Amino acid sequence: ASGYMGLPFLGLTVWVMVRNRSRRVYRLIVWMMVFVGILALGPNLRVGSWVGPTLPWDLLRHWPFFDVFVTGRFMLYVFILAAGAVSWHVSRARSTAASRWGALGMLLAVVALLPNLSHRGMWSAAIALPLVTHPAWLARYVPPHAHVLVLPYFARGPSTFWQEASGFRFELADGYLYGGINSTWTLLKLPL
Repeated sequence: ASGYMGLPFLGLTVWVMVRNRSRRVYRLIVWMMVFVGILALGPNLRVGSWVGPTLPWDLLRHWPFFDVFVTGRFMLYVFILAAGAVSWHVSRARSTAASRWGALGMLLAVVALLPNLSHRGMWSAAIALPLVTHPAWLARYVPPHAHVLVLPYFARGPSTFWQEASGFRFELADGYLYGGINSTWTLLKLPL
């Protein structure tokens, strides 16, 4: 998910790099993008369940400090380099045609990132639990400003909806604990 560049932006980046291939600074940007992109692949090349050859990050991942990196997030630097190169090209364009093509490419890149609002997974009805909507139950089980861990956490469950439905009586605990836990009531079993 963090490595997706989008076809319009990728095409615009390639177009800018090809147009400026004789300029030393653009060649340096391409090499930096390739180097950081290879590091973003992690210690092994993976395609689906197939694990391929060892990559350069395998040499670094055992060193102190490097063992905590999430390599997929290195793609952010590839995006920054690409956006900088495209922006620089458009700002330096001598002809109006080149600047128009660059602006059109940027517009297509933005349009490609817009969400598909017609997708059926985009919208769902929120489930209002009696615990959060019934003030007496909420006062009995959840003290004001309590820190509550609702599972599944955040994006996998309606925890923020429940917090809002309760009038923000409780605060949500942050963290990434949802790996194999599927039930909302795994840690908190209440008689409802």
